[in-house]
Amino acid sequence: MQNVKIPLKIDPIKAALKGFNYKGILDKKFLTRLNCSSPKIMGDANVRLDFFYDEQKLPIIKGSASACFELCCQRCNEFFNFVCNIEFCYTPIYNISDQTEDYPERYELIELDEYSNIDLVQIIEDEFIIGLPQIPMHEIKDCKVNSNQMTFGEIPKEDSKPNPFNVLESLKQDLKK
Repeated sequence: MQNVKIPLKIDPIKAALKGFNYKGILDKKFLTRLNCSSPKIMGDANVRLDFFYDEQKLPIIKGSASACFELCCQRCNEFFNFVCNIEFCYTPIYNISDQTEDYPERYELIELDEYSNIDLVQIIEDEFIIGLPQIPMHEIKDCKVNSNQMTFGEIPKEDSKPNPFNVLESLKQDLKK
């Protein structure tokens, strides 16, 4: 199997009938939502897609992808490279509001468009968005901020502040009188 450019849209039912397998790249210019967001994509995504029918005769799209992103560490505010590896498995359906409980849970459902196609770019981009860390950070050994520097300011001594419930104690004593 040679590296090819991944198609942007495909009919997954026909692709499963023919047993298509793709291994190639998806140009980063097509990943517009990732290009416009804070994580910067460093290069093209390496993608592998397999189309086949499972034992229940459902068309399946199984794939994996990998891309490198430049993220900002939330501990030290320095940029670092993060390789995001994703895996996914979909089965196409014609209407998402139909009987979705009839499908196995191991497959994500994806709705076909009016031409019985799916948008592969959108699938891969959605999976990358889900696969990126919510709070990006270096590994602790690589971060410029060590664990001793993670507290800010002085911690006040407990006895330096008056107890706010002392007022209630005095009110309680006044009521007893």
